[in-house]
Amino acid sequence: MASDDQMIEVVGHRFCVPYTMELLVKKKVQSFSKAHYAIYDTTGNVLLEVDGGVWNLQRKRVMKDPAGLPVITLREKV
Repeated sequence: MASDDQMIEVVGHRFCVPYTMELLVKKKVQSFSKAHYAIYDTTGNVLLEVDGGVWNLQRKRVMKDPAGLPVITLREKV
């Protein structure tokens, strides 16, 4: 990150770091209509989880912190 760049908080300062992080995203299909994504750091710690339907009309996904508390709800624009 260059010194002239500014960090923009989208969901809160606790999710921002002043350096580049390598993340691993794993997808687990739970059923025909549901999928679960887990985002890990390089040491294997879960940072975020995303749940949501694959075939629902709203295309809504809920991102949660490791404690299971909702951080942000994402919807696909139609």
